[in-house]
Amino acid sequence: MTFAKDNVTQTVKGNLLQAEFLHPGHPLVLSTNAVVQETLADCIARGAILFDEKSDEEDQPKFLALVENGVKEAAGRQNYAARQLNFYYVDLQGGIKLAGAAPHLDLVPLGETDRALLAKDIEQWRRNPLAKSALIAKATVDGKALFDATLQNISSQIDRQLVQVNKRIGSVCRRMDRDCAELVDKQKKKPSQGAEGRIAKLKNQIAELIERKRIRLAELESQKQLFQVPPIIHGMALVIPKGVVLERQGTPISPVDVESRRRIEKIAMDAVMTAERALGNVVVDVSKENKGWDLESTAISDGGKTVRTRYIEVKGRAKGNDKIHVSSNEVIQGFNMRNMSYFLAYVIVDGNLHSEPRYVRTPFTQEPHFAEGGRELLISELDKRAQTAELA
Repeated sequence: MTFAKDNVTQTVKGNLLQAEFLHPGHPLVLSTNAVVQETLADCIARGAILFDEKSDEEDQPKFLALVENGVKEAAGRQNYAARQLNFYYVDLQGGIKLAGAAPHLDLVPLGETDRALLAKDIEQWRRNPLAKSALIAKATVDGKALFDATLQNISSQIDRQLVQVNKRIGSVCRRMDRDCAELVDKQKKKPSQGAEGRIAKLKNQIAELIERKRIRLAELESQKQLFQVPPIIHGMALVIPKGVVLERQGTPISPVDVESRRRIEKIAMDAVMTAERALGNVVVDVSKENKGWDLESTAISDGGKTVRTRYIEVKGRAKGNDKIHVSSNEVIQGFNMRNMSYFLAYVIVDGNLHSEPRYVRTPFTQEPHFAEGGRELLISELDKRAQTAELA
């Protein structure tokens, strides 16, 4: 196996070998999944226990769940028309939110010492009755949204095909009808041997075309018949934030520190939103949705059309700090959107004062390593590429 394009083709003992493309339906992937599920079914059912070393402010554990929603065709083999995988965070009270594209990359296994410290609590948390029911309820709602979007998309496509089928076959039928009418008229005026056979053959061809059209239209209409597949929970992991461990150790983070962080984050968000609005953009705060960015800033033309949308990850740092931490999830999203208007915007806060927001376009040009738990970016290096909101 290789992840490097240069190694896709190899020469082994004089023979040129071409690597196969691995995908979810590949026999190797299917057999590996089958072996893992057979040998580790019990572990998968229990779920992992993960540690969020960056969340020292959180004092309650939560569940991380991977859920699949699907939409299937009602006719024929009931193939999938759409499938969607989502990560969710679920707290012990049943509160739930989307967790982003790859939240597990920001987590690590819980250490043995901390596992022993929390052993009794972990067993109690795992039996939480609200998490699964809340997860199913939320996933069902999201599945309905997927169903509606899929139905609208497929119906639109099929409606266009229906128009084309009616137009194409209808045109042929009309032409053949005219030919048939001309033959009938000629036969009436001047009967000829064999004309009746040609007329009968032409009428049969028209009838066959009409039947083919009816069958094709029915097939297309049947493709609009979809149904929502119940959510499938592929796995749930218990996530222990650092704040829970600190509290059990008797060294919880100071409420003053928590409040100070939140204040700095809010100042930074407000500063960037103000800068974007000063450009005439419409700004939406999506920081609670774990998309991998915090703001969506859209420029609107005089005609009311969207000109472009900027996707902005916002970071606030107190004066004197020389680094900015970004999670693996943020790196992945920024890397995937490197050809779009994705920006890292940062603000330096000094008491009640703050710097002008600085923007770095395409801050991530490499995917995170599979074992990488985020990145530390030097502000001094970011400054070399940073621009103001107007120039970014």
